[in-house]
Amino acid sequence: MVAAVLVILTASFANQGDSFVINTRHFVERHSLIVLIALGETILSIGLGSSYLNFSFKLFVTMILGLGIVISLWWSYFDKDKKLAEDYMLQASPENRARLAMQAYWHAHLIMISGIVISAAGIEVAIEQLNDESVHSYSWYLSGGIALYLVGTAIFRKLVRIGPTGTRLGSAALSLFILMFYGFGWLGTLPMMTIQTLVLAGMIVIEQRYAGKFGGWGDRIVRD
Repeated sequence: MVAAVLVILTASFANQGDSFVINTRHFVERHSLIVLIALGETILSIGLGSSYLNFSFKLFVTMILGLGIVISLWWSYFDKDKKLAEDYMLQASPENRARLAMQAYWHAHLIMISGIVISAAGIEVAIEQLNDESVHSYSWYLSGGIALYLVGTAIFRKLVRIGPTGTRLGSAALSLFILMFYGFGWLGTLPMMTIQTLVLAGMIVIEQRYAGKFGGWGDRIVRD
């Protein structure tokens, strides 16, 4: 399986300069739909994880935090990035559009979707094991998946030249940094998810507040 994936990725990089015709709007919409489905599965994982537990205030707060994480992931892609990336693709030359289709919408989106799926597994297990603080394995899935998703969005932004990438990479690093505190037993499940939600929310607020200083979203669409 790993060998097959490596062959596909190697072949795609080797042929990234070849031109092929795509319906840009249809192509972008289909990839954004896949991201949306993955986020929907994350919401489903919240329900599945909570189905094993009796309702409590702690469970309610944890579920709200899980939804907060999902909303933040949705916002980080669908608020501006999706539309601006589509505009950039439409203005690109046919050759560059083919390259972007492979790199930005295959490679980068593969990383993003993988991150969403991994974090969904982490959220589900975190809720399932809410009352058992001896279980730490989910923390790697939760924070690692979120970090992977943010790295994917940073790569995507870099390729289509929209928005800052530093906020995404910095937030990814913070997500992984949280693991250290949980690994040493300094944080419980609820505090960890709270901090993780705040990291994502803070990233979005910073990007919205200082968009102009970062170069802005939509201030420049470079023609190729």
